[in-house]
Order: sequence, then structure tokens, then C-alpha cells
Amino acid sequence: MSTSKRRAPAGVDLDLPVTVRFMPDERTEIVGLSKQDGRTMSSFVRMIYLLGLAEWKRQRGLK
Repeated sequence: MSTSKRRAPAGVDLDLPVTVRFMPDERTEIVGLSKQDGRTMSSFVRMIYLLGLAEWKRQRGLK
């Protein structure tokens, strides 16, 4: 029996990816930081998005 490691959190819709474009220097930084953190680039960008979204909502008094 094969046991594959799921990379995305449970509940993430794997059929609807969101494409994001970065400048070359931004991508280089993402690659390095994601490796340093032991994450895939996708996982790292999602984590940064969630952190940024929380801050954006906090600044606007949103939940």
C-alpha cells in the first residue's frame, strides 16, 4: 500500500489553483525562503497570503 504525503491542508480545493505572477527577484526570494522553511513554494505563498490577509483585515477593522 502506498502512503503519499498530502501537501495541501485538508479542505483546499486542488482543482481551482490561483495563478500569481512575481517579478524575478521576488520569485528568487520566495524560492529561497520556502526552501529555508521546508515548504513548497505554493505552501509558502499561501502562508504569506494568509498572514497578509489577516493584517489587511486588522487594519480595516474587519473579521
